[in-house]
Amino acid sequence: MNKQTIIIVIFLVILVAAVVTWAVFFRGGKVEPQTNPSGTNNQASGIGGEIYDKVQNPIANKLPESSVGGNVNPISGAYKNPFGQ
Repeated sequence: MNKQTIIIVIFLVILVAAVVTWAVFFRGGKVEPQTNPSGTNNQASGIGGEIYDKVQNPIANKLPESSVGGNVNPISGAYKNPFGQ
């Protein structure tokens, strides 16, 4: 192949890539969010919903009681910053 043919092929490849890019990004249109076809908001539909309903946090609302008194940080005086105030 001569030089002129190679240049024409490269130009055509760049032109096709530009047209495809333009078509994908600018002419793609809006994508509508997926909706539930039955019209209900039932989270327990399918195996994922069943697993979600069965598996919950076993320690929910069971935080340990803490009695934070006056001395919140027991080692606050252990280190004195030589550059601080």
